[in-house]
Amino acid sequence: MAKRNRKSKKPTIDDIQADCKFIVPLYGGTVFVFRSREALHDARALLGRPYEDDHANAGCCEMFESTHDGRALYLVGLFVDAASVLAHEVTHLALSIADRAGFDPLNEQEPLAYLIEELFGRIAGEYD
Repeated sequence: MAKRNRKSKKPTIDDIQADCKFIVPLYGGTVFVFRSREALHDARALLGRPYEDDHANAGCCEMFESTHDGRALYLVGLFVDAASVLAHEVTHLALSIADRAGFDPLNEQEPLAYLIEELFGRIAGEYD
């Protein structure tokens, strides 16, 4: 009896290989943190957004909306071990989340401060 050709499973966001992954508390969305450019490039390719220009020096932060279910996907690259780079990228991340959540971080600073604290703690905790 001949074997049927099974179609390979189409990759999903669950197949993204990140060094750190978590759901953003309260606001939703999934954060993926990458310590290597190659892993970030692989994730972007899986999302159908191949890397066109590797402009990131020490780090980067990008937001995508899943075409499958509308979820926010935040890709953070941290390519050096520096707290200053982590703080820089977490600030970008928090501002993207605030924008998607619909609050103004300049007029609602306390939610932003708590969000930055949570994000920084989650990501930094992975590397302690």
